[in-house]
Amino acid sequence: MNRLLVILATITAIAYCFIAMPEGAIAIVIVAVLSVGMILVIRKVDDDVPFLTNLFVTALLIRLLLAAIINIFDLFDFFGPDARGYVEIGRIISSVWSGTMDASTPTTRFLMRIGGPGWGMNYFSGVLYWAFGPNMLVGQAVSSFFGAATVPTIYWCAKSVFGNQRVSRYSAICIAFFPSMIVWSSQFLKDGFIIFFLILTMMMVLEIQKKLNPTSAALLIFSLLAILSLRFYVFYMVAAAVFGSIVIGLGTTTSSILRRVLVVLIVSGAFMYLGLVQTATSDFDRFASIERFENSRFGIACVLPFRY
Repeated sequence: MNRLLVILATITAIAYCFIAMPEGAIAIVIVAVLSVGMILVIRKVDDDVPFLTNLFVTALLIRLLLAAIINIFDLFDFFGPDARGYVEIGRIISSVWSGTMDASTPTTRFLMRIGGPGWGMNYFSGVLYWAFGPNMLVGQAVSSFFGAATVPTIYWCAKSVFGNQRVSRYSAICIAFFPSMIVWSSQFLKDGFIIFFLILTMMMVLEIQKKLNPTSAALLIFSLLAILSLRFYVFYMVAAAVFGSIVIGLGTTTSSILRRVLVVLIVSGAFMYLGLVQTATSDFDRFASIERFENSRFGIACVLPFRY
């Protein structure tokens, strides 16, 4: 890794410890552990190691810097007020698991339901804050890591599609420095996670097209589950694209066709076994209705005049 990046990473770690102690130190330790794991994956998967490592660390430091600025100056209401909500949800769910809050109240039952918009983010917040406490910096740091982890993932995805290192590098640079990608992934919001899992899904589909292995199949199922739990209506479009690309496939040999059929059966069986098909259908029936769209339009019409 570049020596300048090592110095900047050290300064960032010290700054986080000064911002909030021990919250900042916990956030840095978590990010450091995750980042070491990602760098090891980069070293194992690709031969363009210096470029990917430096770009990943740079993208991570930029996101951590913006996360610290948002936290210090309390800019959550300006950039993304939903982050405050996830902290509160995480506190409630972690309190239920710790036995300090009643799990039978309407609020806790609603927040801990399996289904509806963003239930996966609710549980992720609960796990995070059960382990580390209601710490906004931890949530922002983890989100920043996933935003930066999208950089090598899109590199590998582009390389699988085009087989061109220059295209792969430009794709990774765009993801690393595009302003909206930095803003959304430096806060504890769903958007950064969704983009990461979308790209991971595409990468696993491309990998399975070449060779079926248990790791690729497991990661594909996990990424589809993550998308469903974070934003269920995106899942329908992604699932259709995934199954369509697997069924059509790249090869026409008997072995490739059997492999694609096996993947479809494995993924479908996993979702049926977990009851996720029923959950997705129930969410679609509940939210994909004319009445729901009309209520949303009415709510936006009422809110916008007060905001602007």
